[in-house]
Amino acid sequence: MLYRWLLFGHILAVFGLLMNHGVSMYVLYAIRGQTDRRKILDLITLSGRSILPMYISIGLILVFGFLLAIELDVLAEAWIWLSVVILVVVI
Repeated sequence: MLYRWLLFGHILAVFGLLMNHGVSMYVLYAIRGQTDRRKILDLITLSGRSILPMYISIGLILVFGFLLAIELDVLAEAWIWLSVVILVVVI
């Protein structure tokens, strides 16, 4: 039962990361065509507000992933550490 809750939290954290990253990508493309300074400032503010939740989501991904690894007893396997290294390099 604990496994399912940990997996749910892990997937929910990934979904949160994707949503917050989507806000940044929206701003990236929406700001290109803007000439109004006020709208540009609003878009930059919107992007800035999504940064903290994005990093919280990354932290939750790591926490739930680590707890899942403990629950499944896979901490000694190379793939789990490789996934952490890839996440750190990408960030």
